[in-house]
Amino acid sequence: MVDLVITASDVVAQTGARTTGAIASEAIDAGESIYLNSSGQAALANSETSAVTAAAVGIALNNAALNQPVSYISAGDVNLGVTLSIGKIYVLSGTSGGIAPIDDITLAANEWVTEVGYGSTAALLTVSIKATGVQAGADVT
Repeated sequence: MVDLVITASDVVAQTGARTTGAIASEAIDAGESIYLNSSGQAALANSETSAVTAAAVGIALNNAALNQPVSYISAGDVNLGVTLSIGKIYVLSGTSGGIAPIDDITLAANEWVTEVGYGSTAALLTVSIKATGVQAGADVT
């Protein structure tokens, strides 16, 4: 899996983006995907641990240390400082906080599928999170 290589200082929410905040339950860097834990604190999301950690709520907009405030974008456009493919879907990766193009990953059996957004321009990711709750390769019959 090839995650986007995001430089924290390049992460900027665009006008009209929906942003909110939380307290970090661990160190978080701008550009990392986050979920809210059972205490309502922000933690690094990933697709491998559980449906809870795969239920991303947004992308961090600032660096935050443990117990410090972190702002995040939950919908709208964000510049991550990377070149994106227009129209390509980007998903939560198995790396904590990671985001990867959907065609660059191989979801292991029982890995949860969460869409983070899509490349609306070569510079902007339109955040449109869909935590499906579905596990890749899981047999539900």
